[in-house]
Amino acid sequence: MSRRASYLSERQKQVLALLAQGFSSKEIAKTLGISPETIRKHLANIRDVLGMRRAAELSAYWHLLNTTDISSKEMPATDSEPLTPREQEVAQLLVKGFTAKEIAKLLKIAPGTAAKHRENLLKKMGANRTAYLIIKINSSQKKEGT
Repeated sequence: MSRRASYLSERQKQVLALLAQGFSSKEIAKTLGISPETIRKHLANIRDVLGMRRAAELSAYWHLLNTTDISSKEMPATDSEPLTPREQEVAQLLVKGFTAKEIAKLLKIAPGTAAKHRENLLKKMGANRTAYLIIKINSSQKKEGT
């Protein structure tokens, strides 16, 4: 575990793990048997300690800490269509916690194009939000590594 993560309480680590697995704040509260307000406070503290603002960043961070190798250059094909090379690039940046706007700047493409690539990834990977997409990408990479 990274040095920054060592400053998290056990409860905060539980909240972060559930968030990284795609749970909403309400679902986390129900799972842990505490109020949604307490979850919001835990998430605010986690964001402060880790210096991250978005759920996708937190999810990517958790997966980085708990995955042996998520940096493979090629993303696995899905059950539907294979990912294009550009979608593979976008997927890797999403896993690292970048937003569509940040990805657009890095890849020198329009923000709308980056958002469209993310949208295509969501459809192809069968995810309904970015945090869940990151989970699916990571689990696909683990399968490919075995």
